[in-house]
Amino acid sequence: MKQLFFFTGLILIFSLAQAQTDTAKTLAAATVTAIKPFIVQKADKITLNVAASPLAAGGTAYDALLRAPGITDNKGLSFRGRSVLVLIDGKLTNLSGDALRSYLDAIPAGTVDKIEILPNPPARYEAKGETVIDIRTTRGKNLGASGSLTAGAGIGAYGRYNGGASLQYRTQKLSLYGSYDYQHNTTFYDGQSERNVSATASLFSTSRDLRTRNNHSLMLGLDYDLSRKTTVGVLIKGMDNTRNRTVLLNNRLTHTNAQPSISSPDATQPDTLSSVHTLGSARFRTPAVNVYFRSRLDTTGTELSLNGDYFSYNKQWSDHFTTIYQDTKGTEYTPPTRLEDQSPASNSVRSISADLSRPGKFARWQAGLKTTFTHTDNDVRWFLDNRPDTGKTNHFIYQEDIFAAYASATKSIRKFDLNLGLRLEHTRTSGYSVTLDELNKRQYTQLFPTIMTTYNANGKQQWSLSYRKSTLRPNFDVLNPFIIYLSQYAYAQGNPYARASVTHRVELSYSYNNEWLGALSYARYINPIASVIRKLADSGAIVSTTGNLTSADMIGLDITWTKRLLNGHWTTSTTLGSYYLQFHSVKDHTLDKQMFSTYLSSDNMFMLSKSLKGQLNASWYSPQIDGAYRYQSMFTLGLGLTKTILRNNGTLALNVSDVFNTFTARYTTISDGLTITNTDHPESRFVKLALTWRFGNKNVKTTRTKPTGIDDVKNRMGN
Repeated sequence: MKQLFFFTGLILIFSLAQAQTDTAKTLAAATVTAIKPFIVQKADKITLNVAASPLAAGGTAYDALLRAPGITDNKGLSFRGRSVLVLIDGKLTNLSGDALRSYLDAIPAGTVDKIEILPNPPARYEAKGETVIDIRTTRGKNLGASGSLTAGAGIGAYGRYNGGASLQYRTQKLSLYGSYDYQHNTTFYDGQSERNVSATASLFSTSRDLRTRNNHSLMLGLDYDLSRKTTVGVLIKGMDNTRNRTVLLNNRLTHTNAQPSISSPDATQPDTLSSVHTLGSARFRTPAVNVYFRSRLDTTGTELSLNGDYFSYNKQWSDHFTTIYQDTKGTEYTPPTRLEDQSPASNSVRSISADLSRPGKFARWQAGLKTTFTHTDNDVRWFLDNRPDTGKTNHFIYQEDIFAAYASATKSIRKFDLNLGLRLEHTRTSGYSVTLDELNKRQYTQLFPTIMTTYNANGKQQWSLSYRKSTLRPNFDVLNPFIIYLSQYAYAQGNPYARASVTHRVELSYSYNNEWLGALSYARYINPIASVIRKLADSGAIVSTTGNLTSADMIGLDITWTKRLLNGHWTTSTTLGSYYLQFHSVKDHTLDKQMFSTYLSSDNMFMLSKSLKGQLNASWYSPQIDGAYRYQSMFTLGLGLTKTILRNNGTLALNVSDVFNTFTARYTTISDGLTITNTDHPESRFVKLALTWRFGNKNVKTTRTKPTGIDDVKNRMGN
């Protein structure tokens, strides 16, 4: 492994040395090719140009997203400490937690054009989540037939490889396109934890989870212009992902300070060992269909958009647990226990929406209606020594229906731009435990206003002030009341009484000369959702669950500097952010926590020669808190090179992720009298080599003149 990184370093050094020679020749000429930066930050949006990133080659959408300034994944994605709503081409997935991470980790980065992060999304977006993340997939614009072939390989502790092909055919009216991608990889996840079990006992655990994945991704689409004003289309895509894993969890229970006495001669208890061997397999299928209609209704630019969407998440899951109990000499003192978990799941999202955009004399108006129906069916079946384990078996069905309407108006008055929006959402939920024959129903209606005003002081300076109300609903698995077995010392349990939280956020931003961008924000959280740990009654085991705290407050400040240096050969985007977060809990004062956190993120693109481009991306995060969890600082750095070959028809990319192997989550949990220290280290350092070859017609389809102010609506169509 060391020899491999040494060899990679030699390649990087040689490339840089050669690039310096080429750069010297290039500087002698008058023309300099501009670099397309990976990160572009504006007051209302952050754009990650994934297709232009050397580091993204051979990776996944999840890898690329984590390189955005302020994005972290501490048991769930967040942006600057805020909750997020993740869309794919403007469409909901309604996935969260591990399911969302697995889904994004199965999307090849080569199929992603860009990722848009909206810190203060307008009213047309769902009120769920404080920040919207929209992952936009690649779509060709050339007339005639064209396409590309990709192939890549990499190595970390284990090998990995990927390949894919995309084809498209375009005329002035018709566009046919499709792609297929395949990924194979094996990665490890190491864990370590230590906690007190009682006043005289402590538990130390280590684990290694080895996972092998094979993922197939397929996309087929058609767009057809019925006239110069009307377009219809259909997009079908999906993934078939298989995952096999082997896990070894070792536990050591140590007893201390238990001294024998005359009355209790056997007070001293021996240390005990246990190991949990897990063999697991899973298969995930995620078909999705979008049908749309878009038409300009008149010459003023009025546009109507209709969408029908379907997304399905089908899971087949099987785990076999064998627990062996030993003393410190390695002698088994009780027979092993064997548990089996069969957990199929069938989740679906259906949505119908209509959006109307109309320029008017007084303002530009937008309005829309949307219904979203989400159904989840999780049937968890447990077997103990080949017999049904009714204490763990659990069948839970959840239905969530959201009926939404929004309206917004945008008005420019001299140097001021004003945007007012109001969104109404009526939510109806039903959670039914088939096992317990328990039904929990809720329905409620909420209004979510958004306000943004922008003052354009001059050609270089701009001020913006915004307010937005949003909500965060509990994840579907959180609402399942049953206990889930992790080991004999640890369980997870849902909370059917968890409520949606509400956030009020105010933000003041300032930009200067497209180089400096600053944002000062304050947020008030009502009933924030947080993870907590509690003891299981009459047992040394712990239960991880989710509940609502009373409130929380956050103050944040972010400053970004973007600059082209060395005559355009170096483009840097650096963000320094800080925020103060304070939680309030009436029921459990151990969760009354507060912390000042900061982060520093820098992305640098280098034009080393006309055909050679480099990227350096680094991020550092100071300690953070999230409910009962307190995370230590974290740092990661990645390097990448791309070389244009084959007469500009091909690209060769070499990159190294997490060069110093420092992407490790260390955190402490203090809750219900427990103190737990944890270390989670997913494998994160890889060397990857990727080749892309583009072929076919290079004539770009002429873009029709579009009325001003409807681009945002088009982005939602994924076309």
